[in-house]
Amino acid sequence: MGFNSKSQTDGGGSPKRATGRLRAGMRVLAVGCLLLAGLAAYWSASLGNLLQADEVTDRIRQDIDAIQQRIKDANIRLDGTITERVTLQEVLADLDLEIGRLQAAIAETQAEIGRLQAEIGRLQAEIEAQKTILERILVLLYQQSGVSSFELIITADSFSDYLNQQEYLDRLKEGVTNSVEQIQLLSAQLEEEEAVQAALLDDQRAQEIALQAVRWEQQNLLTETLNQESLFQQQLAQLQAEHEQLERELEDYLASLLTTRTSLGSVSAGDVIGKNGNTGWSTGPHLHIVIYSTDGVKYDPLSFIQSRSLTWPMGGSGGWVSQGFHAGHQALDIAATEGTPIRSVADGEIIHRGCLLSSNPKFNTFSVIVDHGDYVSLYAHLQAPNNAKYEACNFNRRNSYGVKSIDYSTTE
Repeated sequence: MGFNSKSQTDGGGSPKRATGRLRAGMRVLAVGCLLLAGLAAYWSASLGNLLQADEVTDRIRQDIDAIQQRIKDANIRLDGTITERVTLQEVLADLDLEIGRLQAAIAETQAEIGRLQAEIGRLQAEIEAQKTILERILVLLYQQSGVSSFELIITADSFSDYLNQQEYLDRLKEGVTNSVEQIQLLSAQLEEEEAVQAALLDDQRAQEIALQAVRWEQQNLLTETLNQESLFQQQLAQLQAEHEQLERELEDYLASLLTTRTSLGSVSAGDVIGKNGNTGWSTGPHLHIVIYSTDGVKYDPLSFIQSRSLTWPMGGSGGWVSQGFHAGHQALDIAATEGTPIRSVADGEIIHRGCLLSSNPKFNTFSVIVDHGDYVSLYAHLQAPNNAKYEACNFNRRNSYGVKSIDYSTTE
């Protein structure tokens, strides 16, 4: 007894065919498994690359934030020393003026004392001269006192001459005596004035010594402050050099994004990639768009968009050009209401979405960079997502300092 081969064939084909179909199915399954494994590996690698990119940018930004804080602290210290230095220089200038005025007053007082001394000397000489005259008169009177009045009358031409001689001698004696007394009084007054001026001179010299002592102290403080200012400037220069190095590191990393072409997501022309904001050193809500080649050559965005018939970043003809492309502004500014959707000018891959940090923190801004293959477009001053990690670039630092510019509809 056994199975009928024919009936088996009629019921579903020969065993050989069944085996073939089974093997084919297994091969399909194997291929499917390999495809799934490959996709899993691809997405795992892509996710790993994205996570690694985020880690690198986060690390660099944390380092930049730390350096910026140190630069801010150094600037505060430097500003403090500059303020102190300016204050001390003003104090020294005032002291120099005061010392100059005092020295001029001292010179004037010394000149006055010299004049008084000269006048006193002249008066003393006059007193001596008057005393000499008085002595001669007294000698003459003494000599006459030994002659009798009768003899004087006889020797005189007349009695009236005798009287005149006596009267003349008396008046002369009285006049000389009065003159000497007046000169002595004036001399005494001048000596008193000289004493006053001498006391004033002593006081002025004491003031000068005190002011010079204060100036010496202030000059020492100024020297110390200048040394501190120089030290802080050196520290600030070192910090700025470190900051610039980190900026170059970040720029190199962003450049590596173009090299590695690590995509954060694909976009099509006209897709919304953000919202018009007012972040960074912005004069008001506007889009700052830069278009440059993969080797860094910047193009005039307006001409580039028009020549290639690209999508207008505001959609349709939205917004208005507030500043064109020129040597000092190699970008295009398009003003529009805050929150206006910003669109990719062409198909591409987003290779950056987050804060763009500058060596000067006031220029930090939220931005998106799209790689279009042979060129790249950068969209700056966008609203930042409602996430604390964008705190460094989510507000305006110019006309509306401290005012947040946040897209509250998203956190990423």
